[in-house]
Amino acid sequence: MDERNALPPEENKIPLKEGFSPSTGTAKDVLARYSHCAICGANLHFTYVTNFATNLTEEMAKCLECNVKARHIVHRLQ
Repeated sequence: MDERNALPPEENKIPLKEGFSPSTGTAKDVLARYSHCAICGANLHFTYVTNFATNLTEEMAKCLECNVKARHIVHRLQ
């Protein structure tokens, strides 16, 4: 990989806690927590941005009802 495709060091670090979703309870409970706003209970709007040069996908979730950014997770592609 040449230097044009390398991320700056601060963008290359992914905190461990951001890589895992809450996974306690039944499958229905986990899905409800993941896809609904914790404040108002409305459905979250998900946006995905993939950078194939760095093999990273950003997942962003926002509640359109209360206009709150609920989640921003960076996933590594393999």
